Amino acid sequence: MRSIGTSLPPTYLALALALLPSTAEADLILRIGPATLGPGGSGSISVFVRSDGATERLSSYQYQLVLRPAGATFGELRFGDPQPGGFLGDPAYVFVSSFAATIGSPGAVGTTVLPGDTFVGNDFTTAAPGFEEVGPSERLLGRIQLTSSALLPTAIGDRFLAELVADNGSGVPASEFLDDQFAPIAFSGPSGGPVIGSIRIVPEPGTLLLAGLGLSISAIAGRCRFRAPRPSRTTSPAA
Repeated sequence: MRSIGTSLPPTYLALALALLPSTAEADLILRIGPATLGPGGSGSISVFVRSDGATERLSSYQYQLVLRPAGATFGELRFGDPQPGGFLGDPAYVFVSSFAATIGSPGAVGTTVLPGDTFVGNDFTTAAPGFEEVGPSERLLGRIQLTSSALLPTAIGDRFLAELVADNGSGVPASEFLDDQFAPIAFSGPSGGPVIGSIRIVPEPGTLLLAGLGLSISAIAGRCRFRAPRPSRTTSPAA
């Protein structure tokens, strides 16, 4: 008896494979923040990198972030200028093992739409073996300072987004990660899409504590004020 095979002829097999949807997998996964700041104040947001599973050899990187409001806002948020470079010596920093031979840079601040709304971070290592291994555990890529505009200070409830720009239309990648052979490494956000971090303006902890005390005192005073006095018992005079 001849068995019935399930294999397709080469021509049909090639056609079937061509019709299958192609999914490009990222080799590096980037994450931004999230972060919370006080109204009219300053703070920082961090950028992290990890591999999608297999170890990647990272020799250099450059990434561009742009700030934009998430809905209606009262104030403006911008990247601090100049940026502090303390994160370059952080044990979690991706190039910290070769820090002495690393051309470290805290990054540069520029303008896309509003002053100070664009940040470019970059670094590379010249230490042997000329790369850093990035595994599935997150490593620090940058810690970027944020500050409120002096003319239009941020207010409680304001929300902003820090988005990584892969291509700004200049013909040169705005964000790029190179391996030990200077070949680009594919990257994406944690869910496979854009790399976006959320920034919220929230009340300061001290403000919340004072507000809570104020509500408690108001509640106690209200209870004392509206508590009706008990009627006193009086003895009627005998007729």
